[in-house]
Amino acid sequence: MNIKKSWIIFACFLLLPLASGCGGGSSQKAPNLILYSITERTENLDDIATGVYVVNEKDGNPQKIYEVQAPQQLRVMFAPDGSKVIVFTWHLVEKPDSAIPGVSYTLVTMDVDGENEVTWFTDKDARYIACTFSAQFSADGKRFLYITPASEDCQEYRLYAANSDGKDEKLIDQASSIKAEFSPKGDRLLVSCQFRDVANKRTTSEVYLVNLKGGESEVFWSNEEAGIIASATYGGSDRVLLEVGSFLDAEIEISIMSANLKEKTPVAKFTGTHTTALALSKDAKYIGLGRQGENCIIFSVIDVSTAEIRDISCWNTYPFQFAANGEYLLAGALGSYGDFSSIGINHMLLKPNGDLIETLSPPDYIHSTLSPDGNRLAYWVRDPDTKEMCLNIRDLETDEVTLSSRTCVSGATNYPGITYWK
Repeated sequence: MNIKKSWIIFACFLLLPLASGCGGGSSQKAPNLILYSITERTENLDDIATGVYVVNEKDGNPQKIYEVQAPQQLRVMFAPDGSKVIVFTWHLVEKPDSAIPGVSYTLVTMDVDGENEVTWFTDKDARYIACTFSAQFSADGKRFLYITPASEDCQEYRLYAANSDGKDEKLIDQASSIKAEFSPKGDRLLVSCQFRDVANKRTTSEVYLVNLKGGESEVFWSNEEAGIIASATYGGSDRVLLEVGSFLDAEIEISIMSANLKEKTPVAKFTGTHTTALALSKDAKYIGLGRQGENCIIFSVIDVSTAEIRDISCWNTYPFQFAANGEYLLAGALGSYGDFSSIGINHMLLKPNGDLIETLSPPDYIHSTLSPDGNRLAYWVRDPDTKEMCLNIRDLETDEVTLSSRTCVSGATNYPGITYWK
């Protein structure tokens, strides 16, 4: 695959912003685990394959639980309780009526040891420039949701919910645009959707809750005025963040909803039409987001008490994590702290208010990610001479670094994707 095609797929496949989660809970089946995927030569060196591995942090033994052959690509993430794994795979599909190829997607889930695999859909064709997919488990791992296009042209999307074993699947809604996530307890769905009336050039925007145990949906925001849309997210917290944007005035308002979702408290307004990856710190003191700048998406932190907006850097979309212990914020940056013109992809370890603790730059840090408890950092290091990559675990309280020597990879054709769970 050439660089241009790879970049288009990467830019259009910004999937599953909520799937990895940082939910509490525990799992006897999955203590202290790290999940990663990597593309490497097979044993006979004739083929390239991407494997999904689970590593026990204690003994460092990688276990391969899934694999796809090139030219397929994949993305993986844990369920919030660490008991299950979500795997998205995709590959290019030539379109006879278009010079631009489409993409065919497959979604599977499995237990963390690779058993009990469930295929939710396979070979789902879409025009990848306009289409997105989404999936996640509830915090207890008992329920699953996913969103797919209702047709290949992606003019409408469908939201499904089911038990995690694939049974009792139910169509929740169909709309021109839709996103959803589980409540922290997993008993409700928070849904944001838009319904476009092309003939009358109108868009109705709704945000509502679905009680998965039964009962009517509860709409707590709705607007039929053209150009005004809203979306909501728990954003890593048990409070709901509501974003209302006006395409007419190019202004966005961010609010925090009351516990009963009857009242909203505006926090900040700024210029733009939409944000990216809205998130709330566990103590609800800070909001993190990507917002539109003149030349790039700007990673910003908002102080809820003062409404002060701090612009940190141009944003590289991944990772973006408020630590559960309230001590850290990890973010990807296209450039350096406070510099919107510098070049280079870095990760930044920050205080939740946006103060810089340190920059985690390659080759010493590659694909850094926080453990959900916020106490440790997992990352890859690449030896400049041997090109071998090894997985490291750093204790952020003691600064002690543990090399997972059994998780060193040679001959890889890309940097490992990584997600962490305890």
